[in-house]
Amino acid sequence: MNTIMKLKYWAIMACISSLCPSVCSNAEQPLRFNQIQVIGTHNSYKMNIHPSVMEALRQQSESTASSLDYGHVTLARQFSEYGMRKIELDVFADPEGGLFAHPLGPGIAEELGLPSIPEHDPHGLLEKSGFKVLHVPDIDYQSTVLTFVKALQEVREWSQKHSRHVPILVMVELKDSPIGPEYTQPVPFDRTLLMNLEAEILSVFETNDLITPDDIRKNHASLREAILTNGWPLLDEVRGQLMFALDNTDAKRDLYLAGNDSLEGRLLFTSVDEGHPAAAWFKINDPVLQFDRIQSLVRQGFMVRTRADADTVQARIDDRSQLTKALLSGAQFISTDYPAPRTEWSSYAVRFKGGAVARPNPVSTKNQDLDMEVE
Repeated sequence: MNTIMKLKYWAIMACISSLCPSVCSNAEQPLRFNQIQVIGTHNSYKMNIHPSVMEALRQQSESTASSLDYGHVTLARQFSEYGMRKIELDVFADPEGGLFAHPLGPGIAEELGLPSIPEHDPHGLLEKSGFKVLHVPDIDYQSTVLTFVKALQEVREWSQKHSRHVPILVMVELKDSPIGPEYTQPVPFDRTLLMNLEAEILSVFETNDLITPDDIRKNHASLREAILTNGWPLLDEVRGQLMFALDNTDAKRDLYLAGNDSLEGRLLFTSVDEGHPAAAWFKINDPVLQFDRIQSLVRQGFMVRTRADADTVQARIDDRSQLTKALLSGAQFISTDYPAPRTEWSSYAVRFKGGAVARPNPVSTKNQDLDMEVE
């Protein structure tokens, strides 16, 4: 074996012996958390709407029904079978319990003479107090995880069984807007409910299971300053952990930030203006119109989540133009409704080549083989 071959051999063996999950060809400069790109699901809990409710919805609005015509398998299956490393949960407050236990959709379908709908909560989880996970009350209410705690428990169980996994981003959208006066009226979020949400997270996870704003900020004056100077930790240092982020960019986000502009003591990252003290992670839905901005943020060291598709539009016509922009933008987290294709429409699906769960980031890393798998 010549000298070059020996060096290559020992480099490979060093990676294997240390269970090095980073790109071995760049072992002297291991990847940081922000130097990878992963794929995850949008509205990750959502099941397909029951055909009877869907027909009732179509009679009211074909376009709305079409936009909601998607669903996902369980969270654990998304992680294991499709390599998803980001999920999104829509959360409604239900401090008294029972607010979402009896959706109006089945009754509306029955009035239209459509087939009956089976009970979607046979164990009565929705009758108990606590945060609930669903998309649209009364209409798009079927969920693989009816409660926030149930979702967290499923994620934690999978995470503990795969302790070296690439960190998983959990986006949480706080919802409290009704769809009409005749429908279920959600409970408005206040500061107490926001703290209760954190309490539910900590009822399932230990703080050392999480990547928190405090972990990143350390002794810096602000989270933004920490990102622009120290940056994110090495990927290997945060394997097996979860990162929570608030989807909202409205008054609920501002309420969460009140009194802790740099997210001191908080669990969730927030999407704010680039100059804000809490700037670290951004939600930017459109990678086509916002392509240059996403690349700029990623080059500075920030994290970005964007979308490859929306409202079933791209999947129906196999349009990959937005997906291509999302990948090239360098956004670290890319959302899709299609980890697997709807074959009756097209072959459209969002996966990395070879089924990799992550790859080197095309913007924040240099001279990397983007087809190389990061396990």
